[in-house]
Amino acid sequence: MNVSKHLAINGMERCIRDEKGRIVVWCVGYSDDELKNIIKRHTGWYFSIATIRIGGN
Repeated sequence: MNVSKHLAINGMERCIRDEKGRIVVWCVGYSDDELKNIIKRHTGWYFSIATIRIGGN
């Protein structure tokens, strides 16, 4: 099982956050090269994981 599939099963998804911790990009659909270029262009942005909650709380 790859990392993306494992995360999805557990209600999590890869994302990129800005210097204040806000999610600015969901990594779904982007190639690794595209994601690396996004990180290079924006100082302080970093890869992270977010839990997906649907329906509040």
